[in-house]
Amino acid sequence: GDDYVDKTYALPFEKIAISNWIKKRVDQYSQTPAKVIPNGLDLDLLGITCPICERKRTSVSMLYHALEHKGSKYGIEALLELKKDYPELEAELFGVPERPEGLPEWIHYTQNASAAQLKEIYNKTAIFLCPTIKEGFGLTGAESMACGCALVTTDYEGAREYAEDRRNAVMCKIMDSEALCAAMKTLIENDDLRCRIASAGSENVKKLSWENSVAAFENVLNANDV
Repeated sequence: GDDYVDKTYALPFEKIAISNWIKKRVDQYSQTPAKVIPNGLDLDLLGITCPICERKRTSVSMLYHALEHKGSKYGIEALLELKKDYPELEAELFGVPERPEGLPEWIHYTQNASAAQLKEIYNKTAIFLCPTIKEGFGLTGAESMACGCALVTTDYEGAREYAEDRRNAVMCKIMDSEALCAAMKTLIENDDLRCRIASAGSENVKKLSWENSVAAFENVLNANDV
């Protein structure tokens, strides 16, 4: 519960947060400001293998998660609606749970995808859909950008760490499948916009490299080494 968690923020330890919005919450209770070290991307395992502008416009990937705050319900609703306008739509879902019951056969699902499989999924799709309601950082969104996907995401706090609307992503209202569908339509109908957003995203997330996060973590450790 929140009360229990909030009490831990007041404990006399060095605090490290993965995002600025979490830091703000921790700092309300902590006697010392938290340090921010974003989740790192292993850019040796990620990257673009299929040129951004050569991808099938009507191809979408998405993380499926059983937890309600991941918003998978809204993402699937958006895909089903999008399929009505684009019968050629291809969707690639991946996740830890077994394939969801009732998922249409045209939606491919990969359970427990390896790093190599994830890279392949990201690279075979033009758009990555993130319907999350609340999340600390949103690692898969950043991973997809590193692999050349144009990110369509809800405007949740974690995504704001690396996503900017109409610059390197398209951001939508939370819990709104119609808005998600409309955003994907915009990118499908405007390939120049898709390519521009995807290209900007792939460049922007390079700053989130594993090396940068490790160096930042080492700096925190060294600063507290007595």
